[in-house]
Amino acid sequence: MTDWLPPLELFGVHKQELLLDPPLLPAPSFGPLGEAVPRSSVVGWGGVTTPLWPLSEQVIPAALVERPAAALYRPRQPASHINRWLKRLQRRWRALAARQPLIVALQVTGGGNLPAVQEEVRQYLPEAEALWLTPAPGISLSAYLQAVAGARQADWPLLAALPLYAAASWSVAVTEAGADLLVVAAPPVGELPGENDQVHSGGLYAPALLPLTCRMLRQVREAVGPNVPLAAAGGLHSWEDVRLCQDAGATVYIFDTLLWRYPDFAATRPEAPPR
Repeated sequence: MTDWLPPLELFGVHKQELLLDPPLLPAPSFGPLGEAVPRSSVVGWGGVTTPLWPLSEQVIPAALVERPAAALYRPRQPASHINRWLKRLQRRWRALAARQPLIVALQVTGGGNLPAVQEEVRQYLPEAEALWLTPAPGISLSAYLQAVAGARQADWPLLAALPLYAAASWSVAVTEAGADLLVVAAPPVGELPGENDQVHSGGLYAPALLPLTCRMLRQVREAVGPNVPLAAAGGLHSWEDVRLCQDAGATVYIFDTLLWRYPDFAATRPEAPPR
């Protein structure tokens, strides 16, 4: 019987390979290397992603607000330099990289020095097999294209997330700048109330995003044609959701807050597609 989730093979500019078998990934900060507890199991994934590192000169506090139907998450930008972060976590990451492809996730803010960061990653985490870029809220297309083109100079295959609100309109330019796979999409910015009348902003994660994800997948697929790999990210909470995204044009499937409740979800992949 043909596998309903066939593996995906990507090659970087200098032919470094990334094999996602199966084509299932935890979103940055949500998988086995994530910041949530319990962390998801390492079983069943085609690769693992590092926590998201914002390329920002500012110290950004983390935000996590959970509600019954949604969660808001903003990654933490530590005061320390990225090399300290890499040194502190490289042992654990390397142990996982020996079992599954390791993807380093960076958030492009318009600041920071991407080439320098890539060199730091090469030095402290040579096991990395791919780079994931995601746009920070509000970043311009031109600034993001500059980062994508710069990242393309590295050996790694490049996964580039698109903003949900502009996935179709950005998709061709980001592909031409050098992305090997498009992630549809980066979480939209949301606001949820916190304690003491505070309002937190950050990436919004919710099952209700799935219809928007499928709609954007179809639009991006129409824009870039049949040969560009697309990853579905946003609202996937079941194998039925995977099938819907597959029908909309996706070839890779990314999970986020589902893993907080079902950390072993990837290991439950059915042999046949759900109906």
